[in-house]
Amino acid sequence: MSAIEELKDRLEVCKVLIIAPKKVAESTWTNESKKWDHTADFKISKVMGSQKERLRALQTNADIYVINRDNVMWLYQTLGSDWFFDMV
Repeated sequence: MSAIEELKDRLEVCKVLIIAPKKVAESTWTNESKKWDHTADFKISKVMGSQKERLRALQTNADIYVINRDNVMWLYQTLGSDWFFDMV
């Protein structure tokens, strides 16, 4: 998270995609970011749940998007050339 914060401060990245195991994607990234002053303001969108919920999460303006490994192919097929992440 500190590396993401540093790169965002330098304006080298804007939208970050985190691919994680389901349990980690569900809670770890959100919970951990709140523990540290320098990452507490990160807006994190969890791209999980039903297809409708995942699409809504992608439309959310966030710093970090977290997805579980099982949905990566869906994400690629859904976004295609509209891939907006500049860090994975």
